[in-house]
Amino acid sequence: MEESRFQHILNRIGLICFLIFFGISTVMVIRNSSQSGGLFPSDVRRLTFAHWQLEDGFREGYADAIRVYEKLKADQGIKVKVVQTAVPSRGYGQWFLTQLIGGDCADVIELSGSQELQNQYFLPLSKYLAEENPYNHGTPLEGMAWRDTFADDMVGAFSPTYSEYFGVSTLMCTTRMYVNVDLYRTATGSSKLPATLGEWLDSCEKIRAYGDRIGKPLIPIGVRGFSKGTISQICDHFNNLINADYNDFLSDYEYGIGNTELVRKFANGDKRVDLNRFLAPAGLTVKIGKYFAKGFPSIDLEQTKFLFSSGTVIFFIDGTYNAFSMVNNSKFKVDVIPLPVLGRDFKWKDWGRMTEVGDGIGGRFGIPKNAKDIDLAIDFLKFITSYKISQLTMIRHCKWGSPLKRVDYREAFGPEISSMCHCPGKADMTPAQIEEAVALLEKCRPYEGAGYTGIPMLTHIGGKTEKDMLLVLEDLIINQPENPEKEFWNAFLGKRNQISNDLDEAIVSEKRTLHELDAMRTAFAIGELGAVSSEEREACNTRYKLNQEGLISRFKNLEDLQNLQKDIFKLKEIR
Repeated sequence: MEESRFQHILNRIGLICFLIFFGISTVMVIRNSSQSGGLFPSDVRRLTFAHWQLEDGFREGYADAIRVYEKLKADQGIKVKVVQTAVPSRGYGQWFLTQLIGGDCADVIELSGSQELQNQYFLPLSKYLAEENPYNHGTPLEGMAWRDTFADDMVGAFSPTYSEYFGVSTLMCTTRMYVNVDLYRTATGSSKLPATLGEWLDSCEKIRAYGDRIGKPLIPIGVRGFSKGTISQICDHFNNLINADYNDFLSDYEYGIGNTELVRKFANGDKRVDLNRFLAPAGLTVKIGKYFAKGFPSIDLEQTKFLFSSGTVIFFIDGTYNAFSMVNNSKFKVDVIPLPVLGRDFKWKDWGRMTEVGDGIGGRFGIPKNAKDIDLAIDFLKFITSYKISQLTMIRHCKWGSPLKRVDYREAFGPEISSMCHCPGKADMTPAQIEEAVALLEKCRPYEGAGYTGIPMLTHIGGKTEKDMLLVLEDLIINQPENPEKEFWNAFLGKRNQISNDLDEAIVSEKRTLHELDAMRTAFAIGELGAVSSEEREACNTRYKLNQEGLISRFKNLEDLQNLQKDIFKLKEIR
């Protein structure tokens, strides 16, 4: 009888808990499903802000930025509520597409998917980017058009297919090499970190020998083998150092040269191109790969970070988005250095570091066409990409680079930005902590370079072939053949039939895009005829002309693809 009564009490408690949670869930559904937020007063303008960035500092930084924005609007007599939503990157693509198709997407959302998808669902931003960003008042960017405040002048965000911008960037990262300084000094007997490839290879040999002496299998170079990311970074880096000068003179059209034109030069026997130079980066990557871990293809990023933090890996190449955690969470001294240059120990001329200004800019956010409050969304997008808020979110909180021009890292740790910080440990920093943070950020600052920009690998024709050639490089690193350059080139030519089939699909896609652009051009022409105001007429006319330029560019791309199908079969194997 006593047990039955006890069970009755438990059932009542369970029912009460169920009703409480049901009520909370109902409230949240109502709150999140209506434009005004349901439970927010009807005069509150609500905005949703969604992304996949779960790294330390990102959400906290934007929480502070949102707090500043809501107070700023309240001071203007406008009640605003901004809700931040973070979705894990693994499921973000599916979530993103579902939100767009469902028609109830976030108002400001981190972009994903193809240009075609973005053109279909996202608001064109050209006319807004030509305006000043009012939130840059009193900063070094005051008076500039919003577009001109970005380090790359928005080149990376431009859609050449649609001659339009669908998003603006919020962050910037570069690639650096992290070094376990304590272990490096012990193993090599030197405190001078490697600056050239020869010095790097020599130090790797000493590290491996030291590991053999102490009976510990040290790994000189840690890699992201599972994703092939490190192999790609090393090969691209040395390709730029050795071949970047071709950008100056080889193209028949403009500065810089693409893969299709490169292949045409080789296929037609152009005497100015040297195949050995273009294959040298593959050979150097194989040479460097001798110092990867055994079984490196199966090692992912998190495993490599663990091996580094446990004192097994000495050099680790990765983006600067990991710099702060790598330096501050390690039990040993960590330094951040650039990838080594070629130096004088190799026969190829070193053209110097490529410019990094404008590279690595990402975290692009756009506004869906069916956003509930487009004016507020545009205003918020300008706010989060303003000079001071970028210092707050990217530099102060994330310890990442800002995508904007004229950024002063030290200013991000001054009183004004500190007053915006509300997260524990962010507002109050000692002078020593500030000096350490600024020094680290300066090491990650983009290089202005020697005046050259990157040049593509000759074998990077289409995404599938590029991935396949990384697998070929991986195999060559494992087997260490006598002539890796020859093996690499002949393996590429062995995929010509596959490349041709891939190009068939690309040509069909290009023709489809041309039809779509032509339909858009017609729509803008009709829109100009039916425009009510002169502003609408001018906007349609401008888009018509831009679309015409896009059509011309796509016709050239189509011709290049068709020529490439013929050119790849003219290339000859190395005997």
